[in-house]
Amino acid sequence: MSHRTDFVWVKSVPSFSHSPIYAVGQKAPQIGQRRRESMPQTKSQLESGILERFGVLPNFFRLTTVDPKITENLWGFAQFAYLDNPLPSLLKERLFVYLSLFCEVRYCIARHLGFLVGLGRPAGDTQCLPQSVNKVLPLLRGDLPFKSGLDQHLALCEGLGMESFTPEPDSAQEKAIFARAAHVFLRTPDASRALHALKCVLDGKMLEYTKLLMAFIRTAHYWTEIHPELVLEDDINQLLATHEAIAACVLAAPAQLPENKLDRRISEDLISLRDLNERHVRLKQDYELLDTEHQRTEDRLFEREQMLENSSKRLGELAAIVESSDDVIVSKDLNGIIKVGILQPRVFSVIPQTR
Repeated sequence: MSHRTDFVWVKSVPSFSHSPIYAVGQKAPQIGQRRRESMPQTKSQLESGILERFGVLPNFFRLTTVDPKITENLWGFAQFAYLDNPLPSLLKERLFVYLSLFCEVRYCIARHLGFLVGLGRPAGDTQCLPQSVNKVLPLLRGDLPFKSGLDQHLALCEGLGMESFTPEPDSAQEKAIFARAAHVFLRTPDASRALHALKCVLDGKMLEYTKLLMAFIRTAHYWTEIHPELVLEDDINQLLATHEAIAACVLAAPAQLPENKLDRRISEDLISLRDLNERHVRLKQDYELLDTEHQRTEDRLFEREQMLENSSKRLGELAAIVESSDDVIVSKDLNGIIKVGILQPRVFSVIPQTR
């Protein structure tokens, strides 16, 4: 059973299904896909350590590999860049969720949202209190600012100062920091301006740890993209089944950047133009075929007209012959050609008989 206090989930609950981790409208790859039952059921020493740190055992670290050292080193990177990173735990987890809004595969945003609301520990920190479901919704619905909105966030970051680094959740300061980090993370045209603005908030050490955290988040996103067999855990399935608003945000299509939207529009237009060109080529071929058939038909009609004209001329000649002759033989040969013959008059003579 599950127990909630102000919508904060404090214990995993069994799930009745295995949700896909692709956005609504996307088709998960079929090759290599397997169900959760194929995950190892016995816990190794490494998995026990992961469970102890998070409070749950994410499937992210349960992918079977030919060499256990791959998971060991992946876990080591997670510890150094994410869990043991000196940035505030709640800030790290919220930033992880925010940046995962832009990932095509929805595992990371779902799993780390679970950590954030008490399904496990935020950033593996037993001292970090989880947030309620209602309090994380604004984070999931946040947009990445551009143009005038971006300028406002840049100005805000530049005015914060080093002492304001740990902002309150959903405050203007946090939104400004997250927006700058997102531009750097996504390598937008404004990334260099955003990085400069972050330097106004973070000292050299904290800035490098922020970059390190984003490097691990990028690695985690890529790891989920190249492992289509990865599925959501039961506690996350239950969370999504229970809270429709959360599920709508988590399973929605990944957030799109303006240039990505433009690229998609250009790509769609190019596809449309290609389809129109193919239709034009097919219509041209059909027209040429019809034109050829039309020419052949005209040639056949001309031949028929010539034949009719010749036949009419021949019949006229025949009629004239018939009119001018007393005895006429009209015949048709095997080729269908009419021939007219005039009978020559016969001369009979009487030869007297001799006695």
